[in-house]
Amino acid sequence: MQLQFDRDLPVRSLQVSFVGPVDESDFVIESEVLREGKNVSQVLGRGTQNGQTKIVVQGSFGKGRDSIIGLGSEKLVLNKSVADTNKLPYIKGVIPEFTKHFDYRYCTAFPFAGGEDRFQQGYVRFDTAPAAMTEAHLLGLVDAWPPATLPLMKTACMASSLSWTIEFVHPRPSFEVNEYTQYEAVISESSQGFGYTRAKVSNEKGEILAFSQQTITHFA
Repeated sequence: MQLQFDRDLPVRSLQVSFVGPVDESDFVIESEVLREGKNVSQVLGRGTQNGQTKIVVQGSFGKGRDSIIGLGSEKLVLNKSVADTNKLPYIKGVIPEFTKHFDYRYCTAFPFAGGEDRFQQGYVRFDTAPAAMTEAHLLGLVDAWPPATLPLMKTACMASSLSWTIEFVHPRPSFEVNEYTQYEAVISESSQGFGYTRAKVSNEKGEILAFSQQTITHFA
């Protein structure tokens, strides 16, 4: 989507709808500029398999400009340091395959541990650091987290994101490739198999990198 522009336009927000599950067949990615404005441009992205839409992403890209308002973000402070957390082990066949590419450190209960907290806190980074840290990498680090409702479950169950909105802070605070992101997600409400969460993502200094909001569906 970002490659649609011949100028540097930071991504400000993405609105994602997970339309259907994907399989191992070819996944086709397309994008279309809906409007290219002077300050803000809108792009539509779509992922399809066998002619069926699997994911739709609408992105807002916009350059910064002078403003009379200059309020910085609040800082994110987690309940535990990395040294005091529990590392999520990779257990083949129990947790998703992709999780082995991430280094998770939980401040709160693991998924399906029957926890009681209405929030999920922890740290995550790539197991192997990338050459550079882009918004696409940051998107992956946020998406790596399971739904915040799963630690409340006592047994494993199917769950997925239904919709997701993520907003990126610019100018982006410094963030190194081998640095942990801090993550805190709060459950606003969950009933009838659907949950609604809001999350903050920061660097290790607590400087906000992104805000995230999800609608979750689970089958338990």
